Amino acid sequence: MRKIEKRRAAYRLAKLRALQILSSHDDPLKHLRDFRMLWWETDYCREIADPANLADGVYLARCDGQNDAEIRSWVLGQLRDFVSRS
Repeated sequence: MRKIEKRRAAYRLAKLRALQILSSHDDPLKHLRDFRMLWWETDYCREIADPANLADGVYLARCDGQNDAEIRSWVLGQLRDFVSRS
């Protein structure tokens, strides 16, 4: 087994988690903390900052009056964008 950098491992784990959420059709709003916790545990690894900060975007969208269906759609789009990056 070879060692990989913490930031690379964090990216792989975040990408895997995003894929799981997308393929399970589970409510993505229930999983925002998954990314935030991983981000904290990896000392704010910049490679996963986008999914880690989705909770902030959700908070702002709710303050702006968007409903959960609109927010959920936006989060799913963000997760798809994150997964599609190489």
